[in-house]
Amino acid sequence: ARADAGSMPNIRVAVRVRPMNKRERARSSSPCIVVQDGTQINVNDPDDKMGGIDYLRLDKNRDKAYAFDLAFDESISQQDVYEKTTRHVIDGVLRGTNACCFAYGATGSGKTYTMTGVPGQPGVIPLTVAGLFEAIDASKTRVVVRLQYVEIYNEVVK
Repeated sequence: ARADAGSMPNIRVAVRVRPMNKRERARSSSPCIVVQDGTQINVNDPDDKMGGIDYLRLDKNRDKAYAFDLAFDESISQQDVYEKTTRHVIDGVLRGTNACCFAYGATGSGKTYTMTGVPGQPGVIPLTVAGLFEAIDASKTRVVVRLQYVEIYNEVVK
């Protein structure tokens, strides 16, 4: 949905494919998710990569394709994720618009890395906060900022 003609959408959905972890690489696993055209992910049936023939599934294909506003492969930097997902909200926030950015996914999918980052590779939250305060400093106006960070894990607010 668009707020008004020519503006950014009110809601944008992005997906980021994480790189394989040590355990997956040690098992010589193959990636089963491929980013296409920066807006789609193709999820390939992992059973096809396991070798052997599954006679019960010979006539079935469980490959799926999903479309998003943005789709990032495992090579994208934290800075680029920020630039393409949340940097655009800063001007609106300075005009008094509320903004929200959240991550959702299974345990181990890369939410914490993307949102908070690691030393030397800050995530979306610290990059957005830094960008917000840089914009405030540049505006030379007095601004009141209220921020909230909420983590929900296993349906418990932390």
